[in-house]
Amino acid sequence: MSDSEILFIIFVCLCGGYLLGRAHAFVINILNDCYNENSLSEIENHLKVINNEIAAIIERVEKKS
Repeated sequence: MSDSEILFIIFVCLCGGYLLGRAHAFVINILNDCYNENSLSEIENHLKVINNEIAAIIERVEKKS
């Protein structure tokens, strides 16, 4: 093998590794975004439940007064 062929193979391997790394980072980023969106919707649901409970307690206190 000539020097230019060896350099070409090294170049291809480096580019391939870089592209695999970028693809991995892209997938991880998308998965994190999906997880964060699910977490936010769960947090919003919990806040709604807490708000409803607080409203019920306030109504009970107002009825007793």
